[in-house]
Amino acid sequence: MIAPRLSSVFPRIYLVLLVVLPWSYTCMILAVIIHEIIGHGLVSLCLGGEFTGFSIMPDGMGWAMTSGGRNPLVDLAGGVFMTSLFGTVALIASFSRRLSPLLRIHCSVLALMLLLEGVPYTFWNSVFPRPPGDIGKILMLTAPNSGVRWILCTISGLAFVAAVGFGSLALWRGLEQLLGSMDSRRAAVIMLLAITLPGVAYNFVFDWNQIIEDVGLIPSLTNAVLQALAAVFLYGVRARNIEPAAVPKATWVLCICTSWSVCAGLFGAVMLWMRHGVLI
Repeated sequence: MIAPRLSSVFPRIYLVLLVVLPWSYTCMILAVIIHEIIGHGLVSLCLGGEFTGFSIMPDGMGWAMTSGGRNPLVDLAGGVFMTSLFGTVALIASFSRRLSPLLRIHCSVLALMLLLEGVPYTFWNSVFPRPPGDIGKILMLTAPNSGVRWILCTISGLAFVAAVGFGSLALWRGLEQLLGSMDSRRAAVIMLLAITLPGVAYNFVFDWNQIIEDVGLIPSLTNAVLQALAAVFLYGVRARNIEPAAVPKATWVLCICTSWSVCAGLFGAVMLWMRHGVLI
């Protein structure tokens, strides 16, 4: 099979980026909302505590105002648990062949944002068990120097690598369905534009020092390197014989307009409302 010409591949990747970039930011904020409102707020209410409000910042930072409850440790762990749970469900859905390529890409981006909100948080706050991070608080309340901490580091570290690897794989498979088979040069450029650069940039949007005191750039740099390594691996296992999926022009227009509209609406809600604190 002859790979699609450059002129047929690159206009479509531009369309994909117009869909994926705003959707990525939307999913990042959705992950924080799930973490704070469902993971902390609703879990606290289920444990008999109070949930009085929350704040969501445009860089992906957030807070939930909770108090009381029968088990504060479960409340603290609820945020990363819920984002990891929802992310796992989205990741499984992204591998479904029943979904269209565009839906698979949407699910894979959602899965990555959810998993990378919870799993790396658990890993780095276990390696550096410092407040104000939730995992650091849990370890400080229990046994910060026990073997439990290192078991948690190991499990969350492996889960972190798996999340980046399988999430990136799901996204790349969706891209291959849309773009078809590509030669080495085209695949490298698409990998750079759609996975490597966005993934590396994402790791420097959030300041980890907000949740782990004086951690510096260690998490951001390590996470970016891991994302780049995942891209190199995917480049080596790319498919060779795939016909590009047919996507009507109206579908592209709908997806692009919807992605940007939802992103703009959510960003506006964060800037004008959620970042100032929402009382319940």
